Amino acid sequence: MPKQVPVRIAGAQIPCTPIVKDNVEHIKKAIDYAVENKCDYLVTPEGALSGYDHGGLAATSFGIDPFDNLSELEDGLKAVEAYAKDKVGLCLGTLWKEKERFGDVGRNQIRFYAKDGQLRGATNKSFCINPQDLPFMEHDTDKDGLFAWKLGDETFQFNVVGLVCNDMWGHGMSGHKAICWHAKQQYNMGGRQDLQLFVHSTNGFRGNGKKMETLFNNWHHAHLTMMSWLSDVPIISVDNCYHMDGTEYHGQTSSESGVIVKGEFVTEVPRTGTQYFYHDFFGVTYE
Repeated sequence: MPKQVPVRIAGAQIPCTPIVKDNVEHIKKAIDYAVENKCDYLVTPEGALSGYDHGGLAATSFGIDPFDNLSELEDGLKAVEAYAKDKVGLCLGTLWKEKERFGDVGRNQIRFYAKDGQLRGATNKSFCINPQDLPFMEHDTDKDGLFAWKLGDETFQFNVVGLVCNDMWGHGMSGHKAICWHAKQQYNMGGRQDLQLFVHSTNGFRGNGKKMETLFNNWHHAHLTMMSWLSDVPIISVDNCYHMDGTEYHGQTSSESGVIVKGEFVTEVPRTGTQYFYHDFFGVTYE
């Protein structure tokens, strides 16, 4: 008979700026929170380490080197990896340049680390938004399918699928199948329960007027709640609390950070400023 194993996951609604060293400090504080609350993993927003537009127009205004110069990001990643190692696992949002079979490729990704610091894998954004995301190659779900990353160990199963921002709600504009539904068909059909959680790191547009903020909020909320209901898989979602370009912002986030189970938010995370939260999910062991 299957037996449930608790997995505590923290979320960090934190500022994401083009200044990597500042982002590292925000992430370290979130790691401290996760450790203090005995969490197994920490989820950050999209671009938490790099900022949303590292090397682009917004970064240029801050005097940042272009994306081809990875030294700042590499140093920041090493600092975060070292700080988290043997303390907490990470689901870390960042821009990155990967060495792939056809050369160096810019990716917008979530990097999944086990508590011991081992990189379990990375989910690359599938539904990029032009023109900001043009330097980054999309993950082709039609050609390459979806990847579930194993965040459990040899004693229990806890598999997650990552979604980066528009991957949650952009399928309607791109003509693709919804990733949550695609994942359910790939992993959880026919009585199988091979997928335990969707990890959604986002960084949505905000501060664009009351009417548009209301429309975007309703759009985001509907997708988060309906996708958790249709897939019957919990979702943890975390947004940036600043503007997308990394400038300070005191309004509400573009989407609600928190945990959604069976169509309902089971958390009450404030929509403004830096916020931390955690929730107990469950992996499965078979005896």
